[in-house]
Amino acid sequence: MTRIDASLATQVGDTVRPYQASQDQQLQVQQARRTDLAQPAEKTASSDDIRAAAAQLKQVVEAASGRQLSFTFDDTSKELVVKVTDTRTGKLVRQIPSQEVLDLQDRIDSLVGVIFNHNA
Repeated sequence: MTRIDASLATQVGDTVRPYQASQDQQLQVQQARRTDLAQPAEKTASSDDIRAAAAQLKQVVEAASGRQLSFTFDDTSKELVVKVTDTRTGKLVRQIPSQEVLDLQDRIDSLVGVIFNHNA
């Protein structure tokens, strides 16, 4: 009899689990939407806030990895550029965005007047 009860419970569980998973998923989506609606509109961070966050990030990364982190602004594209440098060798490990991307952006910006009448 126990074997039959276990088998029946397994069959019922196999039938109910997909439905329950679907219900759980819908509940999570509803909660996420409520959270998004309840949050106030994002405010723009000031340059002082950004500098403080960058300094804190730099300190943590340098202490943890032994690599130097620098934040600069590209003059032509007005983009934030992050450079990671190996402290022992002084070699550039990574640049975000890469120099190729910055150069491509400059070339595209120079073609805006040729291809399009105005900036979007």
